[in-house]
Amino acid sequence: MNESGTEALLVRILTNQPRLSGAACVGRSEVFDPAETGEDPDDVRYRHEVAASICRTCPALNSCRDWAETERASGSVIAERARYTRRKAASIQQPVLF
Repeated sequence: MNESGTEALLVRILTNQPRLSGAACVGRSEVFDPAETGEDPDDVRYRHEVAASICRTCPALNSCRDWAETERASGSVIAERARYTRRKAASIQQPVLF
């Protein structure tokens, strides 16, 4: 991909992304990430509870919540909530909201 193509792709990806200055999740993606194939459901639940507790202290939480309303379910914790599809939530056996 040439430089102008790369730049155009980045503009498409980053357009309408929130500015979450000071977000507490930066550098901690492993606790927010969706379950890995074969990951123990208790481990997923624990990670996501840790992620939600990080969110509760975050100065960018309100902006993140606004943005999260536009995002599809991915299995990740976003804005203090785990966003699962119904099938995935049933397999993890935990509430969708913390």
